[in-house]
Amino acid sequence: MRGRIARAGGFLGAAAVAVAGLAVAGAGHGHPAQDFRMRSGSAWLASSGVGQVSLLDGTSAEVAAQVQVSPPGHALDVVQRDSTAYAVDRSAGTVRRVDGATFEPAAPVTPIDQARDGLTAFAGSDTLYTLDGQRGLLAGRDPLTLAPRGAPLSLAARLTAGTAALDDADRLWTVDDATGDLTWIAGGTRTTHRGLVPPGRNVLTAAGGMLAVVSPSARTATSVSPVTGEVAATIPLDLRPDDTVQVSGSPHHDRVYVVVSRGLLDICDLGAASCDTVVPLEAADRRLGAAVEAGDRLFVPDYSTGQVTIVDLTHPSVLARSKVLTPPAPFQLFNRDGIVFFNDPASERAGVIRLDGGVRPIVKYDPADPHKGLHDDHPVPPAPPAPSGQQPPPDPTPPPGTAPTSAPVPPGSGPDQPAGNQPTGPDPVPPAGGVPTTGPPATAPDLRVTLSKAAPQPGEDISLRVDNAAGAAPATAHWDFGDGGQADGLTVTHHWTTEKTYQVSVRATVDGREAATSASVQVTPPPSVTVPDVVGKPEAAARGVLTAANLVPVVTRSASNTVAAGVVLGQTPKGGTSAAPRTQVTITVSSGRPAPIDLMAGASGASWTTGAGTLPFNGNDGDVRGFVLTRHGLTEGGCALEDGTAPDPYLETHPQWVDNGFINGVYTLPRPIAAGDHFRSKIGFVWCNPNEAGDATFVVSVIGPGGAATDVARVRDTSADRVMRQLDVDLSAHAGATRIRLRIEAGASSGQDWASWIGPRIGA
Repeated sequence: MRGRIARAGGFLGAAAVAVAGLAVAGAGHGHPAQDFRMRSGSAWLASSGVGQVSLLDGTSAEVAAQVQVSPPGHALDVVQRDSTAYAVDRSAGTVRRVDGATFEPAAPVTPIDQARDGLTAFAGSDTLYTLDGQRGLLAGRDPLTLAPRGAPLSLAARLTAGTAALDDADRLWTVDDATGDLTWIAGGTRTTHRGLVPPGRNVLTAAGGMLAVVSPSARTATSVSPVTGEVAATIPLDLRPDDTVQVSGSPHHDRVYVVVSRGLLDICDLGAASCDTVVPLEAADRRLGAAVEAGDRLFVPDYSTGQVTIVDLTHPSVLARSKVLTPPAPFQLFNRDGIVFFNDPASERAGVIRLDGGVRPIVKYDPADPHKGLHDDHPVPPAPPAPSGQQPPPDPTPPPGTAPTSAPVPPGSGPDQPAGNQPTGPDPVPPAGGVPTTGPPATAPDLRVTLSKAAPQPGEDISLRVDNAAGAAPATAHWDFGDGGQADGLTVTHHWTTEKTYQVSVRATVDGREAATSASVQVTPPPSVTVPDVVGKPEAAARGVLTAANLVPVVTRSASNTVAAGVVLGQTPKGGTSAAPRTQVTITVSSGRPAPIDLMAGASGASWTTGAGTLPFNGNDGDVRGFVLTRHGLTEGGCALEDGTAPDPYLETHPQWVDNGFINGVYTLPRPIAAGDHFRSKIGFVWCNPNEAGDATFVVSVIGPGGAATDVARVRDTSADRVMRQLDVDLSAHAGATRIRLRIEAGASSGQDWASWIGPRIGA
């Protein structure tokens, strides 16, 4: 009988994620949709200082609900799915559900024992996922009752902030900083891509329909296919060793936003494999947060000043800067239905930022009486307006206490800028009959800029000099290079990191008079390089060829039965493609023939089951449920194998004692199957009596990443022929798989099916 085994840990199914304080819209299953619909643009916000969560209506800028969920002072996050909130108390290691229809908080549950600061929640479509990042444990809960779904699953990695994400197709992804391994979980199956990125600090984000891993130490952004987990492109990033970055992805486009501590915003287009759009934020050496996209705007938080910088994505440039918190404090920033919310979890301060930069502050609770307004009588929420998906129209009158900057801020302007950077207008005109001159009028300065190279390449230093063509040389000069960089001096040196045209301006003093001029500098892309094909070359030769082509070789290693140790198995990008100079080319070098896998020795660690359930290893040969055990020579009754031999040891398996019974043994292999690997084993039956003949089918299957079993051998045998058969199956087509199954299927009768495996192994 062919049977299907229910896999443990099946809670790891589809999900749509909201990570620690970020609200994610979607269709939930917490209550029937006809009972209540969440008003468009509403968000649950956490207030750790008072242990509350508050529901804010973004369209009216009002508090719709205020619920006590934890003791004051506990570290509190909130995750939202549709109208439902999940309050994550990281101090207590608990989660509480707050119903979006009644605002009623459920009793707290402990999803993972002893999880505290590392506790994070993911609100899925039919499962609430909880993750202990410090110990790499993942557990599932029913989103309505918070009842557990299976035991916690070990991800075998310590997950830091930014190393877990969930894509639009409900696949959960993690990256292990220690190894660079990328793991994804879909439909209850875990798959790992070994060494996808270099070990070190990595940040994982979903962007539209793609995944991306930003590696600051390697200075790359790696785009990953969410279907195969394979690298789509490795994009160079112009980062410095002392840079820190904040990374986020676009919800609707294959774009990644990298905020650099030097005050730069890098916009990476994954589809075009390019990170060539750079926007100066004029916020160097400040504490910047990850960018949030809404409409055609990007919002970048500045925790040092309590401001948000708004970038126009249609023509990438700074559009406005809005003050949201005075005095400054770390705050959360996120998009909910096209409305951007900010929240200070340590105080009552929160609010909404309009697309034009206007700020509408909201007080979540009364700081003088935090219990005032707490929900305790289950009020029915008002009927929501029909969602329009649009931002509310700009309020022409800012609320009291706000001072939004709704127009672009030109460089060097504003009261906080030094006097030398104030814009220069025309010289003042004296009134008629004013003070007479004492000599001829002074000649106006005529500034000229000279460049050592008009079209430099990214990273190439050039010198710039300012002169006065109308007389005396300038005494001082201040430069703005158009990329956020500035310098003082008549002759300066600078380089730009991205290909585009920059407008360089200089303000100089000549004979006590100020003048200004500008010049365009076109930073051109470097000539492309054809990537050499180094597959089949020795490692040293391959490195030399790539280095000579002005490319950077990066080596990974993989075992191979067919390619000698030290020879290149594959490369990314492939040979013959074009790449920018200094692009990293990953070459996979053979580490030689892998060690064989002894399935006889590993049988005790396999999972053995029949239709009656799980079997113990080295069971009882009289067990009617079936059994698996190791034989050493003759059986207790003096029986040998059907050909008269009695090897020591061999593996004896018997299906369940029912008609069409079966037995399965699933092995998790100590290494992946490699090209050139074969499965080999002699098969047959224990034979004791001519009148008792075994008759069954021996099946060998490879279990793929999705859990599907593919038969690679299916042989029916009977002990009546008194012949042991030899199996030899090429597994090359299944390279990379990590599980294999040995199976015996009885026929119409399972009697005397003492099916045996002699020397089962995997190797070349």
